Amino acid sequence: MTVSHTFSKRSAPLRRRFLVLVALLAVACNPARGCVESNFELAPESRLPTWFQLPPGISRQDVSVSLYYYSATLSDSVDDTVFTISVQGRKYQELTGRHWWHPRTKKRLAGYYATSPRPEYPEPGYVVIEVNDEVDVIEHREYREQNRDPYVALFWMADDSQIVREGRDSKAIAETLR
Repeated sequence: MTVSHTFSKRSAPLRRRFLVLVALLAVACNPARGCVESNFELAPESRLPTWFQLPPGISRQDVSVSLYYYSATLSDSVDDTVFTISVQGRKYQELTGRHWWHPRTKKRLAGYYATSPRPEYPEPGYVVIEVNDEVDVIEHREYREQNRDPYVALFWMADDSQIVREGRDSKAIAETLR
């Protein structure tokens, strides 16, 4: 009896740790989207996404945009990308969308993974994003070149009109993959 009582006292902290871990996973993961895979902040000098309009009286400097990519879930039909828009430090809007590789990036990545030994990772990378049926293109630059806070990864909205046009044209291909 003493042995089982001692064992119970020892296992109580383990049970608590396990329950805390389960609780953290439950909070961190969305049942429809999965778990956050990575997150980025829109570079202050970047333009805003085309699907977001500034509220009256607000300047670009007052707006911050956070991007969250979620890992794949059991269903491919859900939005797997979340944008949180803050105005003057307060959460203003949260939008969801879906993303896919830009055709140029997809082609470069196929070459990268097919080569041995591997060459330098292809940068920048472009991701096409669709929010509310509007398509825009995100640019991910090499992290080392960002020369900023080492704890904040940045993204930009692509400014090259050809890149953006190709991204918009790729929507038809992405539709067939749904």
